[in-house]
Amino acid sequence: MKQKKIKFGIIFFMIILFFPQSAGSQSLQRTFSPFRYEYRSSFATKKAEGERAYGKPRNLAINASGEIYVVVPYAKEVRVYNLQGRYLFSFGRKKDKENPEGTFSEPSGITIDDGDLVYISDLDRDMVLIFSSDGQFKEEFPLFQPKGKQDACAPFISFNPTKKLLYIPDPCTQRINIYTKSGEFITGFGEMGSSLGDFAGPASCAFSQKGEIYIVDPGNFRVQFFSANHQPIDSFGTKGTKGGEFVRPYSIGIDSAGRVFVSDFVLKSIQVFDNKGIYLGQIKENIFDQPLGISCSVDGLVYVVDGEGQKIHVFKVD
Repeated sequence: MKQKKIKFGIIFFMIILFFPQSAGSQSLQRTFSPFRYEYRSSFATKKAEGERAYGKPRNLAINASGEIYVVVPYAKEVRVYNLQGRYLFSFGRKKDKENPEGTFSEPSGITIDDGDLVYISDLDRDMVLIFSSDGQFKEEFPLFQPKGKQDACAPFISFNPTKKLLYIPDPCTQRINIYTKSGEFITGFGEMGSSLGDFAGPASCAFSQKGEIYIVDPGNFRVQFFSANHQPIDSFGTKGTKGGEFVRPYSIGIDSAGRVFVSDFVLKSIQVFDNKGIYLGQIKENIFDQPLGISCSVDGLVYVVDGEGQKIHVFKVD
């Protein structure tokens, strides 16, 4: 039997996700902040009582109609809910060696474009799969591999509404790769390192209304932001457990007011910054088991995936 090739980037990502380092004995106190939030509701992503690892969600996206698409990797499917958390339908087909096209091996990242097409990145297959909003498979395309590199991986994928392009952080190559909506590779930026503009396992990214790009850089315990033309502007965050510091930053979202939300599943909080990286405060609740993916809606709601809790939590932010 041919031994399955294990990639450095995937190992890095999985270590970050499933073997978090301890936050230590120091507790993170609730901090006064110039924003207010209210816990609204939660809904379970399990299909049935007793569903365990197969029900653990990872990332989510919300379409223009208000349908919530949740990636559940080990169930190898995407589950769709309405805004009230009512389950609507699922889609996805397990990997088939005889007919692999359109199948999931380890679905991970998700984004939705301006035409409501759903893009799912698959960590194991090195592919991006495209579906209609009702879950019908359309096509798929492979990840770009730079010359001299043998691997590529995509735990996250994001649609840039300003440029109408797909941005895929690749921790295997330490780059952000950019594609058309049909999967044609255009360009990329970044390399391994700790200087401004370099990455150590680039993760989730989000876009401001001005087109600036905010990218979670977990290995450097920070978030970097870039101009619309991919020039590094600044970064914020450092290693630690205080407000404005990170232990395991994971996902990022930006709301209509320009506030930046970053999940940290070791600190079990969502830290909030202004668009320049000034710390505003945090959403920290006892209900969090493992806050992962984030999505901000236009009506001021913030949706947070809770992997271990197998739920989606909803907050109203003023």
